[in-house]
Amino acid sequence: MGQPDLDYTAPEVQATSSCSPLSDMFSLGLLICAVYNNGRSLIEANLSIAQYTNLIQSLEQTLRGFLDRIPYFLQEPLQGLLNMDSRRRPNAQNFSMVSFPV
Repeated sequence: MGQPDLDYTAPEVQATSSCSPLSDMFSLGLLICAVYNNGRSLIEANLSIAQYTNLIQSLEQTLRGFLDRIPYFLQEPLQGLLNMDSRRRPNAQNFSMVSFPV
């Protein structure tokens, strides 16, 4: 009952129990993917840490195959949000500056 939902958890949270606002940005990236994937996360770990580890290691490849479902203006920002290195992720302010076509 106390385990977080691994399907939306940043890798540093699972690996080192360190959480920051940039961890939340990773989760936001996975949430955006779920919106364009019929509500399913790109990581479906079924509460299994071993399965999560395997899926997170192949996330970059999975994302490349998934990007064609994402609107073009979100593709690059989404890749930034799902960067394994939290220091390379955009913060909330930077992400809010993404231009959305009207």
